[in-house]
Amino acid sequence: MGVPQLIASANPRAGVLTTGSPLRYFGPVASAAIGGTAVVLTMAWQRGADRRAAVAATATLSAAMGLSAYLIRSINIPLLNGEVEVEMRPRLISRWHKGNAVRLCLLAATEIFMRRVEASVAD
Repeated sequence: MGVPQLIASANPRAGVLTTGSPLRYFGPVASAAIGGTAVVLTMAWQRGADRRAAVAATATLSAAMGLSAYLIRSINIPLLNGEVEVEMRPRLISRWHKGNAVRLCLLAATEIFMRRVEASVAD
């Protein structure tokens, strides 16, 4: 069972900050992860790292963040707030899984590019 199924089957008092909401778990970590990555990329840029890899890492991370925001606003929040009719849930859940697969691929690409940035600074 995935996150959207858990959200869809949550109690009727579900909400953005209630028990079971992914925001409660990922919200505090997101700013540190994004901020830390931005600092590392900025420092690597200043030290003459592989600029193409740094730009690619920034682009893939930005795309993953944008897709995350879309999934949260268009699927997670409506499911948490109980705004989705029961017959619409399977379609939204399917869309979430497809979007999440793309998001994970973007994050994997970010990791690959970050390793290239790191390797170019170490040389």
